[in-house]
Amino acid sequence: MDQKRSLLNRAALRGRFIPLESLQKGFPRNDEGMILAYEESKSFVAHITSKYGKEGILRVLDGMKNGEAADVAVSKALSVPLRTLEKEWHDSLRRKMTWFTYLSYHLYDILFSFMGLIAMVAFIKIILRKRAYMKEEMEDGP
Repeated sequence: MDQKRSLLNRAALRGRFIPLESLQKGFPRNDEGMILAYEESKSFVAHITSKYGKEGILRVLDGMKNGEAADVAVSKALSVPLRTLEKEWHDSLRRKMTWFTYLSYHLYDILFSFMGLIAMVAFIKIILRKRAYMKEEMEDGP
């Protein structure tokens, strides 16, 4: 996934995640919401796997396969409430996604814009100098 365009990174930076509780009811219908929901789902599963191993996610899935709600399956399988696990996951994403990281992803765009601004300022200065020179020449006369 392109980290520059990741909706999950933007959500982490802004603190605007889709709550997992609402994703249990269904994914958003709009394109951006659906992409964010898929990115969140993938990241949350990766978080569980990194913290509890493959066995942890399999225990959660077994519980859900047996008809348990997601929050119950997580609590039983991992011995932690879903909301607590979700908060830990959000915190880990926020630690990874800082303004510095975001700016580094967009460094080329920022530098390009900055150089364009410098070029415009330089052009304006040249025009003003040229006008001042022309005015001085006209005042001195032949």
